Amino acid sequence: MITSLQVLNAVSQEDIILKYFGNFEYNKYYINPWRTDNSPGCWFEIYNNSIYFKDFAYSKKIYNVFDIVQE
Repeated sequence: MITSLQVLNAVSQEDIILKYFGNFEYNKYYINPWRTDNSPGCWFEIYNNSIYFKDFAYSKKIYNVFDIVQE
């Protein structure tokens, strides 16, 4: 079984986001591609050395890189 730490030792969080979300910048608003709303109220943020995609208008409010892959 492969752990999340093993994955992140082989591939960066940024590369995972680029693959499944596309280009991104910090402190910029985005539309959440996993919901039908077209309101750009989401953003990327680093907290405790992890990158999160935050969307407080959706039932799933905070995505880590593994959540992004699942979506």
